[in-house]
Amino acid sequence: MRKTTWKILVYGILAIIVIVGALNMLAPVLRSGQILLMGNDPWIEYWLTKYLVEHGIGSWWSLTQANPDTHIFWYPYGRDFTKTEHPGIPMFAALTYPIGKALGLDVMQWTAVTPIFFGVIAIIGAFFLGRELFNGKEWKSDIIGLIFAAFMATLVSGTARSFAGFVEKQGYGVALMLFGVYFYLRALRKKSWVDGLIAGILVGLTFWFWGGYIFVYTLLGLHLVLLPFVKKIDNKDLITLTALVAAAYGVGLAYGVPAAFLKSKIVLTLALGLVLVYVSTILGSKKYYLYTLLAIGAIGIAALALGFIEIPGRILYALGIQVDVGPVVATVAEHAGRTLTEMALESSIAFVLAVFGVIYVLYKLITKPNEKWLFIFITGVAMLYLYYNMAYLSEISLAFFAPLALALIDWSLDVLSPSSRTALSKRTNIEKLGAVFILVSVLVLIPHSAILTFASRYQSDMSLNVYGRAWWNMLDYIKDYTPNDSVIVAWWDYGYWISVYTGRASLADGATWNSTQIWLLANVLMSNETKAVEYMEKYFHLKPNKTFVLAYFYAQDMGNDTWMILPNQGDMGKSIAMLFIKHGPNGPKPANLYEYRLQFFQNILPQYWYVHPQYGALTPKFDLPSDQLPLLYKLAVDSIYELGKKAAMIDPTTGQLKIVQRPVLRYFTPEYVTYDVAGYSSNNMRPVYVIVFLYKFIGSPK
Repeated sequence: MRKTTWKILVYGILAIIVIVGALNMLAPVLRSGQILLMGNDPWIEYWLTKYLVEHGIGSWWSLTQANPDTHIFWYPYGRDFTKTEHPGIPMFAALTYPIGKALGLDVMQWTAVTPIFFGVIAIIGAFFLGRELFNGKEWKSDIIGLIFAAFMATLVSGTARSFAGFVEKQGYGVALMLFGVYFYLRALRKKSWVDGLIAGILVGLTFWFWGGYIFVYTLLGLHLVLLPFVKKIDNKDLITLTALVAAAYGVGLAYGVPAAFLKSKIVLTLALGLVLVYVSTILGSKKYYLYTLLAIGAIGIAALALGFIEIPGRILYALGIQVDVGPVVATVAEHAGRTLTEMALESSIAFVLAVFGVIYVLYKLITKPNEKWLFIFITGVAMLYLYYNMAYLSEISLAFFAPLALALIDWSLDVLSPSSRTALSKRTNIEKLGAVFILVSVLVLIPHSAILTFASRYQSDMSLNVYGRAWWNMLDYIKDYTPNDSVIVAWWDYGYWISVYTGRASLADGATWNSTQIWLLANVLMSNETKAVEYMEKYFHLKPNKTFVLAYFYAQDMGNDTWMILPNQGDMGKSIAMLFIKHGPNGPKPANLYEYRLQFFQNILPQYWYVHPQYGALTPKFDLPSDQLPLLYKLAVDSIYELGKKAAMIDPTTGQLKIVQRPVLRYFTPEYVTYDVAGYSSNNMRPVYVIVFLYKFIGSPK
């Protein structure tokens, strides 16, 4: 086939892959016919974008605690967005909003579709990175690039955080990282300081978009540390790498808030890597360089032990280390690990091949060491491990462990290469069958994954519509009928919904940057009514008639005007996390979570929940005396009576339905309770309701 024809074919296929990926990312819009925000965090990206559209891009640096506009978040102190948020998404959305406006979209809708642009960039970046990693024969490089692009476009993990409405930072960061790594490896191959400079700029820009910038700084830094073992470094290499590192830190620090950029000192790994590359050239011996690394490693371990170097709790948690981690980190659902089965379902053939690819790439690294095999091995293994420990990292993990799978695909193409008939005849039948099996599996499972991904996105709903009208009714009520200076006391998950949609102040939100405030909030919700009021007045200075407690839960209609509170959904299920945070041995500060988790489930949780030794937590103790019942449980029970129904629970001792008496409220009164049908019980087809309640703090006891 002529070269021009081949290129037209390759880029035609890439265009199809991009379209398939875009359709996967557009699935929520195609399902509902609306452009909606999904989940929690996208709401703050919308608020920030709207703020920049209205006040100008430069207003970003005014969003500190001194700005009254920020005080609807983390009341009463406000939030310094310049230190706790990344400006990339709102700046990009605000700068490009004229396009959205011309298309008839409002600011919210335009913000909601921006993930698709970066999702497409990530797919194209994967194509070029795949070609660069395996840049031997042109036709083979193109095929591998297309397969990498297909992974990012079709697998669930490939667009896990890059679909319409889900305005999540990781998807934006991954797009920049893929192109950054592409130019980094290209710079090493060509010894080009220009490519190094471009790579550095892209690496630096990741900080502007996502806190996961530390991953690319750290992974590239580790690669540089080990680079002298696989590559002879000359002056051109030094110039290239210096340009990259200077640009990476220059662009990052250009943000103007060094404390935000350097808050995780692990980001200095890249600078250390460059220094060590220079050291290796001075030493001129791999043996002496190895001794140097061992000495530095010992010093680093000592610095960690003595507290001179701190690793953030989320990083420790991702590493599977829970000895010095705050309880808040452990309760975030996205921080939970993944089973191998879940990883295989989310990443399909890419994950399966990557697992086997580890051995093959290690073999290649040992027998034919070079910078690319080194990069594939250390980044692939690292991200597989991190993905196993933290589900949140699914998209970036695929971007970095997929090359392990591509290595086996590269091998398969070599085995069956039509340009080497003689070599093919020397291959064993097992090798040929293995190669055919790998390639057929890839060709079959990629389209299969595309269908499954689209179907799952099309059928699922992460917008507020998933609660019917219940949450919308509540937010509309707060917006229309509560004083403008009201404060809403609710678990941190809903802080963005409350503050962004209603303009009312909330105590905490999805940023979870202030663990002390979340700990205090847990004490409010999970203490008895009197103690809860003490916390509200002492720590938050909350005022009667302008303070409201908001929560939601699910209940099943059991007949006879009786609704049973479902224990493991809504805020009832989350109350275990609230209790876990409230009773943390060091309060909001880091603790040994291994030891505390055991103590919590054995001694603390049974004070609030009925716990079975075999089946675990069964149901909250809604039948505790009224003066002992945690505020959250008390208001949930009362809200059912406010709807004219009787509240009930399953009695763990008898297995029978037990009516829970209406509690006595001393400091709170019902303000508004709304509900909607959420579904029907699979056992008896009775309706299950989602209930959202709002109670006013009235101050003096009744």
